[in-house]
Amino acid sequence: MSALAKASGVLKSVDYEVFGRVQGVCFRMYTEEEARKMGVVGWVKNTRQGTVTGQVQGPEDKVNAINTEILQFKYATYRQRARGRKEGLAE
Repeated sequence: MSALAKASGVLKSVDYEVFGRVQGVCFRMYTEEEARKMGVVGWVKNTRQGTVTGQVQGPEDKVNAINTEILQFKYATYRQRARGRKEGLAE
């Protein structure tokens, strides 16, 4: 993250969808717990297609960190879809 982004308090919002074995393995609980630890907000839910979708919002560095944590979940194949402006949300 650039010094300018840190100084301006840039917020970021990311929509994501997780594929693979993510239902019935506590993936949603894992994601919610990691988000609380990192100080970001959002939502997560199961879909009828057997995937998990969600949105995470917060400071850019923390959103990037939670995305890394989601990638670490051993059963998941991760696909991220950015939403809105590239820079994220205005503070």
